[in-house]
Amino acid sequence: MKLSLLLAVVAMATALLQGTVGRADLVNFTVDNTQSFVNVTLAGSGPEFSRTSGTLTLDLGSLDAPFGTGQITTLNLLLNDAMNFGLGGGAVTVSTAADDVEIVLYTPGSAGSFSGDLFDQLGNEVGLTGTANILDPLGLVGGNDTLDLFTLPTSLIDFNSVSVTRSGNQYTLTVDYEIDQVLDLTGGPYPLNLTGTIVATAFAAVPEPSSLLVLAGLAGVAAARRRRR
Repeated sequence: MKLSLLLAVVAMATALLQGTVGRADLVNFTVDNTQSFVNVTLAGSGPEFSRTSGTLTLDLGSLDAPFGTGQITTLNLLLNDAMNFGLGGGAVTVSTAADDVEIVLYTPGSAGSFSGDLFDQLGNEVGLTGTANILDPLGLVGGNDTLDLFTLPTSLIDFNSVSVTRSGNQYTLTVDYEIDQVLDLTGGPYPLNLTGTIVATAFAAVPEPSSLLVLAGLAGVAAARRRRR
């Protein structure tokens, strides 16, 4: 087989696989809400516990250990349980509904280098979405209201000691996080803290059967051309 024909076959195969399974170093994870959770406190009220679910994307330097570098590029984390907080000696109630509040990674920090199964990712910009319902019949914090959490400033947080392991075709990622925010209500500010753990799993992408058949066909064509020469 001439070198030019071999290179053409390799280029076609690479293009086909990239079109089928996407970038090989991006791994899409699903957050396991049986193991992932967050504890939330508001001005000393709480903590309130919520399971969390969602998705994240991890960019790896290599799909196999040693991974080289790692970077969480997307994260959407939904709080699955309702929460209730009391302010002003219980005269004010701040509540959120189940599956409404979400933690979103807006700007990821730089990729970190692995040391064993761990890497750090510093300076991640995160924010909240969803609503908090304020029941304040006495007007202690400004009266009854609905607070759009998207209007709160974003926070910079670090993902320290992100653990990534691979067993067969399954990846497991585990990381702890802490977010500090402030609700700027009358009589405040009221500090808001979210401290949680994410456990997420993913499976290594494999070529679809149709892709393998096409690749086999390309190899057959190349072999036939070589025999004719």
